Amino acid sequence: MLLGVAIGFAVILVTKRIVTDSVLCTNATFISGFVGYFLAETVLRDWGYRVSGIVTLTTTGLFLGLFTKSSFKEEVEVFLQQFW
Repeated sequence: MLLGVAIGFAVILVTKRIVTDSVLCTNATFISGFVGYFLAETVLRDWGYRVSGIVTLTTTGLFLGLFTKSSFKEEVEVFLQQFW
């Protein structure tokens, strides 16, 4: 779970740095789940840690679902509303 929160926090920091590029913000949040799963299942398991990729993926998604909306810029929110 800590890995999922850490990845979610890193994505929020990255999306705050990306000023108005809505495609990059969307891709950063989308790819974060895959990165977390890959880190947990492949890299950390090879190092001997017992980390679940599904728990990491779920925690990242929940963390981003709670906190990403407030970190997006207005232009990104307008872009995302086109698809809802």
